[in-house]
Amino acid sequence: MELEELFGMLWEWMLAQIADQEKDFDQLICDGKTLRGSAAQLDGPDSATRFVTQVTLYARELGVAIAQTSFDTGESHERTALKALLGTLELEGVLIQADALHTSPAFFNSPPDKGLDAEQVSTGRRDGKPFRHVHLFMTNLRIRPKALLRLVRQHWAIENQWHWLRDTQLGEDAHRYTQRNGVQVLALLRSLALNRLRSNGFRSIRAGLMAVAHDINQMFGWVGAKSAQTG
Repeated sequence: MELEELFGMLWEWMLAQIADQEKDFDQLICDGKTLRGSAAQLDGPDSATRFVTQVTLYARELGVAIAQTSFDTGESHERTALKALLGTLELEGVLIQADALHTSPAFFNSPPDKGLDAEQVSTGRRDGKPFRHVHLFMTNLRIRPKALLRLVRQHWAIENQWHWLRDTQLGEDAHRYTQRNGVQVLALLRSLALNRLRSNGFRSIRAGLMAVAHDINQMFGWVGAKSAQTG
C-alpha cells in the first residue's frame, strides 16, 4: 500500500469519528509545523538543511485536526501544500484562517474590494523601555474591528492547543528520525491519537494520557476493536 493511500484511509476514518460528534465547526485554522528531528542535508556544494513540515487544518471548536499533510522543505513549500489540502475538502461557509505566509490573491480567491486591511498599533513600556508594535491583518470578510481582533486571538489556538502539546506531551520535536516516510507516519499517528482523546472529552491531553495509559480495553474501544482475551 502506498503511503498516500494509507493516509487517505486513516483520515477518512477519523473524519467519520468526528462526524459522530454533536458539535460542528465553522472555523478552520491553518498552520505549518516543522519537525525538528527530521533534519537532513541536501546534496551539493550549496547544501542546506531540509526538514519535513506538517500542515494542519485545526477546528478550534472541536479541538481536533480535520486534515493534515506533510512535505519535504527541499521539494515543496507550505503555500503549495495548504492549497492542495484545502482543495480536497468541501468547506463552503467555513472561515479559513492562515498566517501572513498565505496572504496572496491565490489564497483569498476573491476581489480585494470585498475585504479589508487592518492595522493594530500597540504602545507602552516593557522593562522600563518604550515600545511600539505594528500588526497588519488582511481578510476578505466585512467585519467589525472587535470581531476581527477576536478572530486574530483565536488563530493562536493552533499553537497553544495543538503544536505546543505535540512537543510537550508527545515529544515530537525531541524525536529523531532515520527515514522520511517514518516522519510522516508518526506525525499522522500523533494527530489521530490527539483527535481520539479530544473526541472522547479530554480537553487536557495530559489528563487523557494518564486516564488511558494503563487501560488497553478503553483504547481499543475508541477505535472500535476489542482486545484478545487470554488465560
